Amino acid sequence: MNTRNHFRPVQLRQIVMLWTSAVEIYMQARFRFEMPEGRLLWLIAQHETVTATQLCELAFMRKFQVSRSLEKLRKLGLVGAITSPEDSRSKFVTLTPLGVSVSVELLDQSVKWADYLEQDLTQVERKSLESALNKMRRNAASLTPIVETELLAVTQRTQKQKASAKRRSESSESSQASAPPHQSVDCMSGSILEVYLSCSRR
Repeated sequence: MNTRNHFRPVQLRQIVMLWTSAVEIYMQARFRFEMPEGRLLWLIAQHETVTATQLCELAFMRKFQVSRSLEKLRKLGLVGAITSPEDSRSKFVTLTPLGVSVSVELLDQSVKWADYLEQDLTQVERKSLESALNKMRRNAASLTPIVETELLAVTQRTQKQKASAKRRSESSESSQASAPPHQSVDCMSGSILEVYLSCSRR
């Protein structure tokens, strides 16, 4: 079971962030771009035909982020665009010859740095890690509907609690409204005897 100090998603994210930070040093110095552009470059290299919309899904990036990164890559002369033969309104993002060269170098370096992360692992540990990560990836992919179901249950429970509290509040207000008003005695009215008796009881 995960604890606060050994929360698996956080541990994995920390590894990714440390690795990314190191790789970005190379990217910035060598190619003048950062990880978002490098990620798109890898993806474009892996797909013969890919649109900007598809890159959003593949890279888990928002549309404005992809547009901004593609524009940066375009200015660096690394990517271009061709019109789809099936749909003239659609354009495919492609690598220029320089982009191909950069993507090959970047991929080679990245594989080397990824291997560095596992340099202290035995072959058995590497196989166990690969198996564990595959299982975690499958579970992560199926997590969204589970979260949505739990969220729906919590929302419905909260709504019922609010409705119940509202009914209790309305019932309490109704009871108070139907109760006879408190009869106070005015010491300045009535006969002298009534005034004396009522005021002495107060």
